[in-house]
Amino acid sequence: MPKKEYLGDSVYVDVKHGGLELTTENGYGPSNTIFLEPEVYGALLEYVSRLKTNVQKMDSTELELRRQNQEAAAEWTEPRFEEE
Repeated sequence: MPKKEYLGDSVYVDVKHGGLELTTENGYGPSNTIFLEPEVYGALLEYVSRLKTNVQKMDSTELELRRQNQEAAAEWTEPRFEEE
């Protein structure tokens, strides 16, 4: 059985009773505990997958907007004022 593992930001994970136990610890033992049953863990994985897809779509949209802005900036010329 794997032992409790530190994930970061004071969050630990352990395998218990066929599920995942997440705890937050501040040096004095667990202060919060969340038990993820396999179905909930599966739902979390699906959520992360959808999130990644949305971020990838946003990234491609953002890249296209940046490309368009760069093209517009390259075409822009400083206005010239005629002397009177």
